[in-house]
This record gives sequence, structure tokens and C-alpha cells, in this order.
Amino acid sequence: MQASVPFRSEIVDRDAFGAIVHLLVAYYHDTGRVDPLRALRRSNVDAYLMSRNRPARRTLRYLLYTAGRVWYPHEYPPAFTLDAPRQIRTAPATDEEIDALYRVALTLGEKWEPALTVLVDLMYGVGARPEELKHLRREHIRVERHHGERWVVVTLQTPKTAPRDVPVLDEQIGRELEYYAANARHDLLLAFGSAPTVERNGINRVNDRLAERGQPERLNAQALRHAWIQEIVQLVPVSEFCYLAGVTSLHHMSDLDVVADATGDINEITAHFLEDGQ
Repeated sequence: MQASVPFRSEIVDRDAFGAIVHLLVAYYHDTGRVDPLRALRRSNVDAYLMSRNRPARRTLRYLLYTAGRVWYPHEYPPAFTLDAPRQIRTAPATDEEIDALYRVALTLGEKWEPALTVLVDLMYGVGARPEELKHLRREHIRVERHHGERWVVVTLQTPKTAPRDVPVLDEQIGRELEYYAANARHDLLLAFGSAPTVERNGINRVNDRLAERGQPERLNAQALRHAWIQEIVQLVPVSEFCYLAGVTSLHHMSDLDVVADATGDINEITAHFLEDGQ
């Protein structure tokens, strides 16, 4: 079935094959039969999608509708006009919004001023995700030399993801991260208090402090990461961007929307993932 679908990329092929396999397994559990042709009827696919988690439905719908359309073209809507509501994407933070966060950090006192500053540095400077920040240690921020140039490099990872080494392109942010890592109280860099452990929901705690002081600014992790994506994707090839950003599958639709908006080059993006809007 997957071989009958036009090839886009290895990642798309892998994810689509996995989606079809999971559909067949679910159909077997429901009926006791392995019947790919019946499993891909639109009524069965739609019923299966309703049983899946909401965040995964859009991607699965695209993959399964693409396969089902090959065999039952009259049952499925035409390509690129799926009748699924599009998720609202978080817009990239603007320069003004980022500058405002740095300014308001100066009002937050001894504990939360460096906390807000380093969070903005990491999210906007290297596109760090909140779950990656929880595991960031002193040793993960270092200086490397490449072709005679000095770079601050940040290693981002979680227990479930492979590490990715991301260079800091903004020199000021690089200096701030280097200083913070060298002078942080604890090995875990987001342990902002006296305890050596990372405070739960640290981003919310920062926003609570801002609200207490009547400040309108808020720390939005996705908006800051999207601002980084918007800049980095214009500097490196899409394949290299995917490594730096940790975009490894079709499930990172929000990130890929930012790529499409920033580059305007849908053809290059579809060679790796999906066209914008699918």
C-alpha cells in the first residue's frame, strides 16, 4: 500500500508505513481479520482516527488519507483539501517582544532575573524546548573552535531523544550562556533556587512573578523557539536545520509551518516532510 503512494522522503515513507501498520493492528483487534483493503475504507479510517490522541490526528489523517485515496479515490477528499480544522500555530516572538523580556528581567530580583534571562537565551538563542531544558547541565554549554572561529555550543537532549549540538549564532547570547554555565550554583542549570534540583514548571513560576509585578510580558517557550527557527532556517539547508532543531518526524507540524512561512520554498520542504497546509 505504501509503495503505491508517491515517494516524498525516507522520513515520510517511514512514518506512513508505521501509520498503516498501526491501522491494520487496530482493525485486527476489532474484527479478528487482517484485511488491508477493508481497513483503508474511509469509514474505518475515520473511526480509527477518533480513537487516537488529538495532537496526532492531523498527521495520521494525512498519511492514511493519502494511502486510502489510492484505492478509494471517490471516498476521500482531494489531496490538500482535507476537511480537518487547522491547529492555531504560535507566531514567532517579535524582536520587540524579545527585547521587552530582557528588559523586564532586570526587575525580577536576584533569583528570577537570571532565570528569565537564561530561559530567553536558550529558547531564542538555540531553539531549546522546555523538556530539554530540564536536563541541561553545566557541561552541555561549552566553547569549540571550528576553522579558526570560536563558537559557544549547547547540547540539547532528553532521556528519550538523541543529543543535538546547536551553535549559538548571537555573540551576546553566547557570552551570556558561557558566563551563566561557568557561574551557576548547581550542575543542573535550571536549578534556580538553593536546591540542586530543577523547579517544576519553572516557566510558569517566571510568568507568575511577572504577573505579580503587573508586567504584561509573558515567557512563551514556543514563540521564542519559533523566532529562532525563523532565523536559522534561512541560514542552513533544510536537512541541517532538521538536525539543529530536533525535527525528526511529521509530528512537528507547528515547527514546519514556521519553516514554510520563513523560506517560502515549499518544494524543498516537501522533499523532507510535508507541504505546508497538509
